[in-house]
Amino acid sequence: MAEWTDEMTDDERRQAVVDLLGLLAYTELTAFERLAEDARWAPSIADKVALAEMAAAEFAHFRTLRERLEKMGHDAEVAMRPFVVPLDAFHDSTAPSDWLESVVKAYVGDGFAADFYREVAEYVDPEARALVLDVLEDTGHAQFAVDHVRAAIAADAAVAGRLALWARRLVGEALAVKEGAVAAPQVGDPGPPLRVGDERGVPSGDPQVGEPDHPRGAVEGLGLHLLVLQVLQQGLHVQVSAGLWRVGHSRLHVAPLAHEPFFSLKAAGLSPAQRRIKRGLDLAVALPAIVLLTPILFLVALAVKLQDGGPVLFRQARVGRNGKPFTLLKFRTMAVGAEARLDELLAQNERNGPLFKMDDDPRVTRVGRFLRASSLDELPQFFNVVGGSMSMVGPRPALPLEVATFDDDLLGRHSLPPGITGLWQIEARDNPSFYAYRHLDLFYVENWSCALDLMVLAGTAPNLLARSVRTVLGRSTTTEPALQVVGERARI
Repeated sequence: MAEWTDEMTDDERRQAVVDLLGLLAYTELTAFERLAEDARWAPSIADKVALAEMAAAEFAHFRTLRERLEKMGHDAEVAMRPFVVPLDAFHDSTAPSDWLESVVKAYVGDGFAADFYREVAEYVDPEARALVLDVLEDTGHAQFAVDHVRAAIAADAAVAGRLALWARRLVGEALAVKEGAVAAPQVGDPGPPLRVGDERGVPSGDPQVGEPDHPRGAVEGLGLHLLVLQVLQQGLHVQVSAGLWRVGHSRLHVAPLAHEPFFSLKAAGLSPAQRRIKRGLDLAVALPAIVLLTPILFLVALAVKLQDGGPVLFRQARVGRNGKPFTLLKFRTMAVGAEARLDELLAQNERNGPLFKMDDDPRVTRVGRFLRASSLDELPQFFNVVGGSMSMVGPRPALPLEVATFDDDLLGRHSLPPGITGLWQIEARDNPSFYAYRHLDLFYVENWSCALDLMVLAGTAPNLLARSVRTVLGRSTTTEPALQVVGERARI
């Protein structure tokens, strides 16, 4: 987008207005598409109607902008074209996986975009500014989102954590789009995008916005410095991201260099001493747990046996530390012969790709449904922990067919033994997004500490208790994104 300066000619100012209206027009068009698509997740007809009305308002804004561009003698499609890539990239990388994620995305994205456009509109002529502000008039989406998120958190406080994680990711992606939109080439200009460092203290040979080695969502040094000064002058508190993905604060240490703030980063991975500590913690928890839970183990085994006379335990091959297979133990929760019925249910698969998931799988027994909701089916895994194939805390043990689809980055989760519980289970268990599963598992293995294990263990008990109470009271519990590939291949 053309950069606005006092030295611009009339033609350059006119082109800047065209760029702004083109960017805003494509934003409104994608907002219309997004709202129409999100309506499929709406939990009620009233919500579908509300989204349809908002989508209609967004398309009306698009028509207004298109008409203004045509009145100025410009083709709206040509004006929008430079901004298609960054905006489409944002929506592709932040596709929501459920209703609440789509609502939060709309709230964060619309708010962020509105602030950006209002700021830019201050530099254009009054007529264009009035048009921008008119288009940015609230369609009611903000309050709609706030009401639904508040209601969801009131019904289940556990969703607050995963939605906060999702919103944080959206802000980072939105910052990247803002940089990409500002750096987009002008209409008719085949030249390279504006370099981030031009006239801002960064050498001209530095990476361009959008290049793979440029940190996404980053604000350059001098620009960040000026921004922080402005915010501090307003008496506001400032927090600055280090821009390091999946790096826990415990691995960062302040190491000033020439009076400038620098961080020293500790390498990921466990030392031999740390592995011994983790193993000692596993045995200190698992052995007493087996002794104390013996009556419950017996009662659950009896319930499973009396349900249909089939086997009590279900044994399954999973992938453990360093990619080595092991046999995972759990109480059987499906009817005998469940694997043979998989083919007839494939048409009802609720997941894309090779993984299979049904929230209401008819193969799960009545006893099994309670065991899954309360996680009592996983109690035999204490024996896996004592045997050394699993840990109390760690990534969930994946199936071999799942691991075959993992990229090199995700394979790093196998540097630690899989766990009975983990960060994902306490922070995003009800989140069907594979992104949350991936991010939290990799964050754990790259930032392990004894304190982190203790925190996860402390958070697991109340989480399981709440789920058990909801099950007893008959309230539905969203199934974890646990995917089955064959028969009773349990949740990831």
